[in-house]
Amino acid sequence: MPAPRQLPHSRPPGPALTALWACLALSLAGCDGDDPPVVEPEPPRVASIVITPSSLSFDALGDTARLSASVKDQYGQSMPGASLLWASGDATIASVDQTGLVESIRDGKTTVRAQAGLRRDTIHVQVLQEPHSLSIEAGDNQSHWTRYVLRDTLRVRVEDRVGNPMAARRVGWEVMVGGGEVQFDTTTTDSTGMAKNRWLLGDTTTGPQEVSAGVENLSPVFFQASGFEPISVRNPDALSAVMLDTLRVTLLAQDSLGRPQAGIPVQVGGITGFGEIVPGPTATDVKGELLVRWVLGPSPGTQT
Repeated sequence: MPAPRQLPHSRPPGPALTALWACLALSLAGCDGDDPPVVEPEPPRVASIVITPSSLSFDALGDTARLSASVKDQYGQSMPGASLLWASGDATIASVDQTGLVESIRDGKTTVRAQAGLRRDTIHVQVLQEPHSLSIEAGDNQSHWTRYVLRDTLRVRVEDRVGNPMAARRVGWEVMVGGGEVQFDTTTTDSTGMAKNRWLLGDTTTGPQEVSAGVENLSPVFFQASGFEPISVRNPDALSAVMLDTLRVTLLAQDSLGRPQAGIPVQVGGITGFGEIVPGPTATDVKGELLVRWVLGPSPGTQT
């Protein structure tokens, strides 16, 4: 029987082979591990935008208010550098610039929106002009004869809080002292905010007469005027002339202080004796005088 065959004696692995096996083991261990792959975070993007304040209300034209917008990303972080686009729903009512400054233009309602990326927010804006002040513009502190209409028209002005005129506002007028009359109980302001009226003085001469003008929700204003006795038109002295002759009579118009008054209308009538007045001027001149030419009638005796 042949003797068993002997295998050659195995040598231990060298350093190079050992390193190769070590690298292979590490590679296999990495494949079998539970650690997830590294994922890069999504870049920030606009996720929400909110305008502050949430609404605007104006009571005057030409007034302004500043809006701000808070922009946040999908992580809830603020985005102060986000680009904003502002726009008005109706720029004839309220305009907005690209800094968020809103200006009231006319009465009405509109919206203002801000957009950042694909997100936007919208607020409501109302403009309703309200009267803020009532002032006297002309016609105060006049003097005239009692029962005469004052020369200057009474004028008041209505403005909003910014000083803009307010048109189509109702103004009520009332005589407070003196017993006179106003031409209208109510008037309406024009495009310049003005309302006007005329004032017929009463009989009071012992103190100032007074008229009030008022607008709803505002304190009234008061006009004052002084009244004095109507001008006396004086015929110089008794005149005498031959029948059918023409007399030249100068009438003088003066106030209660003896000052000549120009432009005073004078009516001459009630002629007796069948005479007549030659047509001529009917109001006093700058000296307060009026020349009247009177043709005497054919009747003897006193004529007036």
